[in-house]
Amino acid sequence: GSASHPYLNRQVQPLTEGDLTNTNMISVPTPGQVTVAYFWATFCAPCMKTMPRLEALYQARKTDGLALVGLSKDDNPGVVANYLKSSGISFPIVLDGQANQFFGHYQCDEMPMTLVFDRSGKLRMVTRGKDKDLKKLKSAIDALL
Repeated sequence: GSASHPYLNRQVQPLTEGDLTNTNMISVPTPGQVTVAYFWATFCAPCMKTMPRLEALYQARKTDGLALVGLSKDDNPGVVANYLKSSGISFPIVLDGQANQFFGHYQCDEMPMTLVFDRSGKLRMVTRGKDKDLKKLKSAIDALL
């Protein structure tokens, strides 16, 4: 089941910010796509275990209309960039350590936290902490895509 969240089952105004390299503007939720927002950091051990699994999920489902965004609590872009490179993570990452824009707006009080939005931008699922083998996340995505 879904953890409670003040925005659950509500339309959410997208937040837009530049990605790690400031190449692309990233919106959470991404209009017209099923959006997964993953709140993480390089200093969060369970988060780091999940990142490669999220990458695999992203590769499998992005052509079906899945948008996946990693929202990092780190404030050092170099550390994050090195990690992404060494682990082959290709989905967009937004650095939110100093700005605290996404963490604040989405009231993220623990990591990892995962939000799933449907294509209309409604928050449909929230998971906090571990999601073994991403079972909850995968079934939510399958239902929404």
